[in-house]
Amino acid sequence: MINKISPFVNLQKISNLKQVSFCAAGMQNDSFERTTDDLSQARERAKDKIIQAIIDTNTEYGVVIAPDGRILQENQGTEGKCSVDARLVEPNSILMHGHPKPLPLSSGDIACLLASDAKSQEAITRDGKFSRLTKKGHWKSPRRYGDLYFELEKRLCLKALDKMGIDYRINKQDLAQIFKDYMNYQSGIDQNSISDEEAFLEMPKYGIEVKDNDFEKPYEQIKEMMWWKIMTEPQKYDKEHNTIMDNYGLINSFLDSDEGFDVRVDFIKDIAKEYDLIYESNL
Repeated sequence: MINKISPFVNLQKISNLKQVSFCAAGMQNDSFERTTDDLSQARERAKDKIIQAIIDTNTEYGVVIAPDGRILQENQGTEGKCSVDARLVEPNSILMHGHPKPLPLSSGDIACLLASDAKSQEAITRDGKFSRLTKKGHWKSPRRYGDLYFELEKRLCLKALDKMGIDYRINKQDLAQIFKDYMNYQSGIDQNSISDEEAFLEMPKYGIEVKDNDFEKPYEQIKEMMWWKIMTEPQKYDKEHNTIMDNYGLINSFLDSDEGFDVRVDFIKDIAKEYDLIYESNL
C-alpha cells in the first residue's frame, strides 16, 4: 500500500549516473557527460531492488521513475505500506513498490495514482509478479489523496461485506431507533420505552412516510431533521461506516483469503472501468 508522505530511506539508492566520461584530447572544451538509464532499464533495476527488499526484510520498497528513466524517489516502507511524496512526482512518472503479501493493488495504491501526476502504479511480489494500473492519458484527480483513499477503502470493504453476507443496509429497526432518538432530542424525554410499531405510527405526524419497505429514504429524512446532532456526531448514524468498523478485522482477514483476492481484483476492475484505466496483472 502507498501512503502520501515520504519517510527516510535506509537502503542503497538506485543511481541515475551510469559513468563519467571525458572529452578526447584536442577538443576545445573539457566537460563531464551525465547520462541516465532509459525507462526500461530503470524499471528493471527498480524491480530488482523491490524484490530484494522483500527477500531481505519482508517490507515494501517504493521507487518513482520519471518518463526519461530518472529516479525521482526511493522510499523504504514497512510490511504493509510505503510512502510517496506526491510533490516530487513528475507528469507521467511510474510508481513501483513491493507487496510482501502476494496481493493486488490496494485502495491506497490506487488513490495515490489517481491523486498524483503519475502515469501508472505497479505492485510487485516476491516472485516478480505484478498488479498494475495505467492511465490512458495524462490527468490528475482534483480530489485529495485522503478523500480518495477513504472512499475507495469504504467501497472495497462494502464489497467484502456483500461477499461475506454481512448486511449493512438500513432496516426497520434502524429506522425506528433513529426516530426514537429524534423524539428524545425534541422532547427531552426518553422515548426508547415505546415499541418499534408505536414509533412507526408516530412518524406520519412528523411528515415521515415509509413506502414499499423503503427504510433508506425516511432514514435520511430524519437525519436531515436532526442535522444539529449529525454535525456533532457525523458517524453515529452512518450504518455502512459502523458496520465496517465493527467487522474490520474480519474484513481484512477475508480480503487476505483466496476468495477475498478475487473480490480485490473485481474491485480494481470496477475502478479501472470507472476512471478509464488499464488493468494488467499476472498474479
